[in-house]
Amino acid sequence: MTDGPFTDTLPTEDFTLSLPDGRQLAWAEYGTADGSAVIYFHGAPGSRRECLPTTTLAAVLGLRIIVPDRPGYGGSSPRPGRSVADFADDVAALLDHLELKQAGAAGFSGGGPHALACALRLPDRIDRLGLVSSLAPFSDATTQGMPESLQGFWQLAATDADAFRATLNDGLKATGGPYELLLAGAPPEDQAIFSNGMTEAYADSLTEGIRPGLEGMVSDGQALTADWGFTLKAPHCPTHLWHGTQDLNAPIGMGRWLAGHLGGATLTEWPGMGHFALLQQWDQILDAFAEPTTP
Repeated sequence: MTDGPFTDTLPTEDFTLSLPDGRQLAWAEYGTADGSAVIYFHGAPGSRRECLPTTTLAAVLGLRIIVPDRPGYGGSSPRPGRSVADFADDVAALLDHLELKQAGAAGFSGGGPHALACALRLPDRIDRLGLVSSLAPFSDATTQGMPESLQGFWQLAATDADAFRATLNDGLKATGGPYELLLAGAPPEDQAIFSNGMTEAYADSLTEGIRPGLEGMVSDGQALTADWGFTLKAPHCPTHLWHGTQDLNAPIGMGRWLAGHLGGATLTEWPGMGHFALLQQWDQILDAFAEPTTP
C-alpha cells in the first residue's frame, strides 16, 4: 500500500483487497497516513470518495480517515443477501490487512447502522463510535415525519427488489443522475447546503457509488429494512450521535430512538438543520474523533 501523499483533489490511487470469499473490497484514505484511524461508513448511495472534503482538516487533526465501499458500490464486489451485520466481516478483514488493532467508526445516514454493527460485533477493534443523521430500524415511531413517498420507497426495498431497482432507474433517467435525483427531492434546509458550492465532491461520490450499477443501493435497501443481524445494545466504546431536527430522510425521532437504545450515548441535535448538515459540520464530527479517549 502507498502511504500518500494526501491532497485536496480526488484520490489518485484507490486501494483494493481480495477478501477470503474472493470478493474485492475497495477503499480510499484521507488525512495523514500515520494518524489515528477512523473507518468512515458512507451514505446510501455513496462511495469511498464521500470524505474528500475532510482531507486537510483530518490531516491537521492527525486523523487517518479510511473509507471502504460497501458491497456493490464503486469498486467493491456485490454480496447479494447480506445483512447490515455482515459488513463487519469485511471491515475486520480490512483492519487486519492494514495492521490496525483499533480504529474509530463513523457512519452517515445508511452508513450509520453499519458503523454500529462494527462497534457491537468488533468490540475489541472499535474504540469510539459516531453516528451522523443515522437511520434507525424502521417503525411507526421512528418514521414519523418522513414523507410518505420516502416511506413507500423503503417499503419497496423491503418487499420487491426488482421494483425497487426499477424505481431507482426511473428516477435517475428522469433527473439525469444520482446527485440531481437527490437535489430534486431535498427540502429547503438541504437545498441551501447543496447550493453553496461545497458539494462537488459529494456529487462525485454518488456518481462513483452507482458507476457499476444499482446493486449497492439495492443491497443496502434490503439490508437496512430487514433485521440488521445484531441485537441493539450499548456499545462498549464512547458513542456520539448528531442529528438535524429538520431531517426528513432520517427524522429526528430516529436519532432520539437510537440514543435511547444505546445507553450512555450522547445526542447532539442541530436545530433547524436537515439530513445533509454533515457537509457543513465536518469539523464538529472530526473533532470528536481527534479527542483522546477516556482510559
